[in-house]
Amino acid sequence: MRAVRWVRRPSRRPVRSPPADASALPTPPPTAPLPYRPLTDPPVPLTRGRPPSTSVAPLLLRVRLVSACLVSVKGPRRRSFPCSRGESSVLFGCIFSRRKARIMSPVGTFRYKLLVECLMTLYRSSGGRRALEKVYTAAVEALDIEVDERYVETRHGQTHVLSAGPENGAPVVVFHGGNATNPLTLAWYSELADSYRLIAPDTIGQPGYSAETRVDPTGDAYGEWVVDLLDALDVQTARMIGTSYGGGIILRVASVAPERIDSAVLVVPAGFGTGPLVNMLKVGLPAILYRFLGAEWLLERSLTAMITRSDPGPVVRDTVSASLRYVNLEREFPSATAGELGGFTAPVALFVAENDPFFPPEAVVPRARSRLPNLVKTEILDGEKHILSPEAQERVTTSIPSFFNE
Repeated sequence: MRAVRWVRRPSRRPVRSPPADASALPTPPPTAPLPYRPLTDPPVPLTRGRPPSTSVAPLLLRVRLVSACLVSVKGPRRRSFPCSRGESSVLFGCIFSRRKARIMSPVGTFRYKLLVECLMTLYRSSGGRRALEKVYTAAVEALDIEVDERYVETRHGQTHVLSAGPENGAPVVVFHGGNATNPLTLAWYSELADSYRLIAPDTIGQPGYSAETRVDPTGDAYGEWVVDLLDALDVQTARMIGTSYGGGIILRVASVAPERIDSAVLVVPAGFGTGPLVNMLKVGLPAILYRFLGAEWLLERSLTAMITRSDPGPVVRDTVSASLRYVNLEREFPSATAGELGGFTAPVALFVAENDPFFPPEAVVPRARSRLPNLVKTEILDGEKHILSPEAQERVTTSIPSFFNE
């Protein structure tokens, strides 16, 4: 059905001049003034051209806004964002058109602000949050160890923590990978719970039960968050293990509070640069298409590019699937320069996967050696991809105690 647009056209009636005696005109009856009704959320004043929030928006945000509008146009069954079909077309125009930005209604402006805020949050919808909580619970139940759960307060939000192992054991803080869940990574190091007290927090701004606050990955926020976490748990210093994104978090802690780290293990870590774009597209392109189309063969293509094992198991598969579909994926990684790491002297062990499409050895190892003079152990895992096989996970886990005891 075509939409009907009503346009007010100028009148063609001749203009009549007022009578000579103006006093003969009838006096209109007095009208009561309208009651004052303050706006609880006044519309954003629009300048010439695009709205202020889009005139300086990065290209990536605009692409995400266009994607949101297109998803909304498909109808209520596919709608994931708070805008109707008509408003989605207005939002689309506000990204690229100057004319529609001027005629946006206050309701449309409010919906536009709500849409931008939605895109800047962790989950794409409340249903997406429930889907991630479901796979989180399944991953906890699949662990071979018993875990305790608790919440602690930090300056960057409430943090959910999983703990395992003897309470009097030496503390080992385990940071999980980005766009994934905490118990999925904790399973890699479950054997360490026989001798150590494993402390695994849900990273803020990542899937899990911690605060959904997303912080600047290259700022001091992650270091401050870990300091508050250790203080809340009454842990002065600890050994730390960081996998993927979690390795970058350890680098931020080393730059903000290096005295809180006894030793560090970095496994397929972020923070030292990425590999060639071609290799990353082998994962990223199918993942983006799967995000909107939901075809299983696209998920298989993405899993094959980043997982070593041909059959990753239901926990890994369901977690990756839910993350790609329902999470606003983190695209920046925490890192630290050589100058920021100048005061970090604790020993570091580095494990990288030979065929990692994200952080390959040729990109990670040279930079790690240049930034970490205290790098005492480097091992390249032959034939492995970003998500290690069970054999490689066991190989890494069994070598960690000897490194801690050196």
